[in-house]
Amino acid sequence: MDTDTPHPWLERIELIAGAPCLDFINSMSDHGGPKPTERLTSYGELVFWTRRCGLLTEVEAARFTALGQKHPRAGATALKAALRFREAAFRMLLALAAEAEPAAADLAEVNRVVNEAQAGLELVPVAGHYHLDWRDSGSRPQQLLWRVARALATLMTSDQLLTVRVCAGEACGWLFLDQSRNHLRRWCSMSDCGNRAKARDFYKRQRTG
Repeated sequence: MDTDTPHPWLERIELIAGAPCLDFINSMSDHGGPKPTERLTSYGELVFWTRRCGLLTEVEAARFTALGQKHPRAGATALKAALRFREAAFRMLLALAAEAEPAAADLAEVNRVVNEAQAGLELVPVAGHYHLDWRDSGSRPQQLLWRVARALATLMTSDQLLTVRVCAGEACGWLFLDQSRNHLRRWCSMSDCGNRAKARDFYKRQRTG
């Protein structure tokens, strides 16, 4: 697939998580089932999805896309690293949502990328103030992952971590922040998993009735 042409699936996936890093992790369909479907199959799609989740600016996305076209092997390596990080983060958040201890290997993988991202930050003066910005950013395709790692680290160190939930839909596995009034949200989307669950319940009632 051309690196400039994302798969149509990526444009149709809903951004329902309430946090960009969780939307990034939700790039796999049926993530909690025995046969998940990978939606990030090229470096170009990785750039597109990271941009769509709000973790890259348009300028950064163009720069990372050009890097992938110039260095296709490095782009392929970056894609593998991103998927490895995504899966470790998914398993870690899945465990935390179930009030369990994440696997040490998953935490180590996430920390490895978080440490790289932290090392890539520096204080930059802007109009008499300072803010953190990326040093030497966009010189390697794999630096794209730093944005995701920083966003995940911010979530992990905030009170929002306590509101991370896993969709109750069969095999769905999508993550989201439960920002509902009573914190009783069960579904990634009522128009998707919620409606399917309602349809299954209705069918069961019809049969037993």
